[in-house]
Amino acid sequence: MGVHIEFVDQSRGPAKFEDGQVSHPAAYAYCYELLPHGVIAVYKVIQPVNKKGQPIGDPSREEVVVYGPAAWLAAYGRRWAR
Repeated sequence: MGVHIEFVDQSRGPAKFEDGQVSHPAAYAYCYELLPHGVIAVYKVIQPVNKKGQPIGDPSREEVVVYGPAAWLAAYGRRWAR
C-alpha cells in the first residue's frame, strides 16, 4: 500500500513511499502519523520475518520524513495506529 503525500505546491510532484517485499530477514512497510499542529510524519516499519516470510518478534519504526502543515495537502495509505 505505501504512503503518498500530495503537496500544496502543485509544481512539486507527490512523495511516494512504497512498501517492500517480504523476505528473510525482514519486511518493511510505510505508514504516516498526523501529529499536533498539522504536522505529518512518515515512518518505515520494519518487521522481522522467518525464512517462510512469517512475522516474528516486534516491529520497529524509523522516522523517514516530517512535513509541516504549510507543505502538505493530502495523505493516502496506511495510517499509524498506536
